[in-house]
Amino acid sequence: MASDLRAAGDQHYEAKEYKKAVEYYTKAIEAETDLGETALSLSSRSAAYIHLGNLDKGEYNGQITRI
Repeated sequence: MASDLRAAGDQHYEAKEYKKAVEYYTKAIEAETDLGETALSLSSRSAAYIHLGNLDKGEYNGQITRI
């Protein structure tokens, strides 16, 4: 399920619908049970936040991806 949510986020990201992408990446993060998969969703959400101009959230998501 989490991978489906991340895939939906990826589709919105590719369509430059960054706000929707963030929503789906957030849902994927909440549903994740694997740390590696969570890191992928966090990284993707970080990029979407940066495209929205929210650099603080983008940076934060990028930082917690490395933990």
